[in-house]
Amino acid sequence: MIIFRYQLNHIAKGKRSMRKYIKSVIPELERYTGLVQQIKDKTKERKNLLAEKKETPFYQLPKLHDLSQRIAKLTEELEELKSEKAALLNALDCTDDAGISDVKKQIATMETALKNLEKQESKYSAELGDALKQYAELKAQASDFDSVELYQARQVLRPAQEKAAERQLEETLQ
Repeated sequence: MIIFRYQLNHIAKGKRSMRKYIKSVIPELERYTGLVQQIKDKTKERKNLLAEKKETPFYQLPKLHDLSQRIAKLTEELEELKSEKAALLNALDCTDDAGISDVKKQIATMETALKNLEKQESKYSAELGDALKQYAELKAQASDFDSVELYQARQVLRPAQEKAAERQLEETLQ
């Protein structure tokens, strides 16, 4: 029973730590994905504005000025998004975008391990339940025994067991 309880405690600790890690990493991954999409959108918009500015005649100064301001604002926003992305990568212990795939693989592996741990937990719980039932049955059987009779039966068997142990010890020592 002790072994089953130990296994159940060990499994519960492992499940808690894996769930805690997964709960902390998944929001970070979602934020990262959102940032990457924002960066792509803003880069595309900035590229379109640059193309529009290039096609605008030089004598349309107000439009050129407006386009330049919008491009500068987008460039600034892109830099902020990139620095936030770098901070997220650092928080996830990744050096670059390729490390994100490793984190995703690690999460998938942990989710699979969680399923396996749940199977083991149910198995050990069932075995512990069986062991507790057997213990209760044996305890009920033991209550039927008279302790005085048990003591007397031990006293009858004891001399023969002591002689056998002494013989075995003598044979070993010789």
